[in-house]
Amino acid sequence: MSNNPGNKSRGNKFVNDIGIYAIGNLGSKLVTFLLMPFYTYFISPEEYGYYDICFMVITFLMPFIMLQFRDSVFRFLVDAENDDERRQISSIACRLMSGSSLFFIIVGGIVSFFMPIKYAMLVILLAISMSFYDVAIQVVRGLGHTKTFVSTGIITSFMICLFGILFVMILDMGVPGIFYSNILARVLAIGYMELRLHVFRKYISFKLELNKNRIKSLLRYGLPLIPATLLMWVISSSNRFVIQACLGLEDNGLFSVINKFVAILETLVYIFYQAWQETALRQYSSNDRDKFFTGIFNGFAYVVASLIIVISYGLKLNYGWLVDDAYYESVQYLFLIFVAKGLNAFCMFYELGYQCTKKTAKVLPGLMAAAGVNVALNFALVNPFGIYGIIVSMIVAYAILLLYRVYDTRKMFHVSFNKNSTLSVLLLVVSCFVFQMVDNLYLSGVYLLVVVALLVLIIPENLKRFILEKTGMAKKVADS
Repeated sequence: MSNNPGNKSRGNKFVNDIGIYAIGNLGSKLVTFLLMPFYTYFISPEEYGYYDICFMVITFLMPFIMLQFRDSVFRFLVDAENDDERRQISSIACRLMSGSSLFFIIVGGIVSFFMPIKYAMLVILLAISMSFYDVAIQVVRGLGHTKTFVSTGIITSFMICLFGILFVMILDMGVPGIFYSNILARVLAIGYMELRLHVFRKYISFKLELNKNRIKSLLRYGLPLIPATLLMWVISSSNRFVIQACLGLEDNGLFSVINKFVAILETLVYIFYQAWQETALRQYSSNDRDKFFTGIFNGFAYVVASLIIVISYGLKLNYGWLVDDAYYESVQYLFLIFVAKGLNAFCMFYELGYQCTKKTAKVLPGLMAAAGVNVALNFALVNPFGIYGIIVSMIVAYAILLLYRVYDTRKMFHVSFNKNSTLSVLLLVVSCFVFQMVDNLYLSGVYLLVVVALLVLIIPENLKRFILEKTGMAKKVADS
């Protein structure tokens, strides 16, 4: 980033957005984390396992119910120039989703009549409520009400917690209580957004004549994201079935444990992604787009590399008391799986090229190639190399996806590594080898201190300048 006021203003807004999204994400993650032991205490493993399967079905159904309007309404509202356009976009999403919801209710009712499935209608209702909630909160975000977007997320999480205590613990309703708490929390959250902003009163109408070209544009943007979501699931989650089938439940347990820890990095990356998505869409047409994007990318690359090193080694040094002895051997896989998720973080950065240009169908070829390679390597490497083979498959898949997106988006925007971010990635590679080769915790701790010192020395200039400004050090340096 340069020193002109425009760059400084948008840079500061971007960082402030990161802070706002961090509050919302970390608060909701904390509530979710606290609910896990609570549910497992009052609900039997078999029942909770069945709910877990139900939730997987819900996440599968949601893209079809909401037709991925969660993504398209935000993208199109960012570009909307007046209230008429905003009303068209919001009304199209609400009306088409109402139709898809009715369709799934009818299908669910028919299936339940001929094949009684436990909690079938609760699954449909929760999928619908979560779909409307996700789209409604993206409408709020697209209209620029970021603080309401974040506060709604926090309030929803706490309502889920409170209703969970009421239905599961006090009323002893078991798994249905989890469904009720989630459905009710999201319905009330939509009511909260309406009371605060009157979004539905202003921007949603069932009498408005819809613009057919606008409908086509929204669907053209959102529909390709349905298979894209499923392909990303194949890369990130299908490996658990391979592990269970080829290695057994014990290795699946080890893999599950390291995935709990990698969620730390995923949460931090998602916070950045939400803030960067909003900034990138609004700055895509700026004259110095590539320069601005390059500055953000290099800072992002440095931060991701630093986080992987610090979190991985920090976990390694404390793993003995963080997990039971039965899971301790999973420590050897930590660094590699963080590397896989780091590559995915860069993939997410480049994905914004398709969102900015509204060419979402172009995400599919890269995802299909990466998913195909991932599945093939999973089966080829799982038996000779175990969990290592699974993680290497993920790394290769994400690397292929990243290379494809770097090449494919070169006409949409161009970014390049600077010296500092390149050095941080080289440190990441070296640290990976040291992590795998050195078992001594004392030596690992010494190495971590040395690497942190080196990372401080190579911090990118724009990031260093921002830190100095925010801590008040810049003025002191200038005065001295």
